[in-house]
Amino acid sequence: MSETNSLERRYVRAALHAFAKRGYFGTTMNHIADEAGVSQPRISQVFDGKLSAYLAAHEVALDVVLGAFQEVGPSTSFDPTAVGRTFLQLLHDNPDMIMVVLHTVSSGQAEPRIADAARQALGQLSDLLAERFGATPQQTRDFLASGFFTMILVGSGLPDPEATASINKVAEVTPGVILPEQG
Repeated sequence: MSETNSLERRYVRAALHAFAKRGYFGTTMNHIADEAGVSQPRISQVFDGKLSAYLAAHEVALDVVLGAFQEVGPSTSFDPTAVGRTFLQLLHDNPDMIMVVLHTVSSGQAEPRIADAARQALGQLSDLLAERFGATPQQTRDFLASGFFTMILVGSGLPDPEATASINKVAEVTPGVILPEQG
């Protein structure tokens, strides 16, 4: 492995962590540099700008997500519980990956290249669910909707004593949301 590739991977991991915490619009190249422990000009030697850093981080995150689903044995009948366990494991073991994918989907409206990446990601996830697990379009929609909702709850830090009782109850009955006393 070359030193350049090692540095690039390190900087992409730093970008991934920074974007997972702050999203595309809240992250600066300085945030990425801080995560990497280097100066901002050093980060700019690897990335043309914030968008290229984001797209590199998204690509890594999506590869990890798709790879996790690929490890689940194929099926001719969609079992959302079995496939969902993989998602929930990934959400808790590797939340940065999941959060970057969520940020990609939510940031696409304002940035055309991120919208392209979001469409590609949703297409790849949909294809995987249909082809590997036999999910119908409705099952795919329901699975992705449930997954994105779980990501929103986890990303919002729910349940939380400061939140309303009704949203905390929703969080408590949503698979994958760890309650404070369980975490």
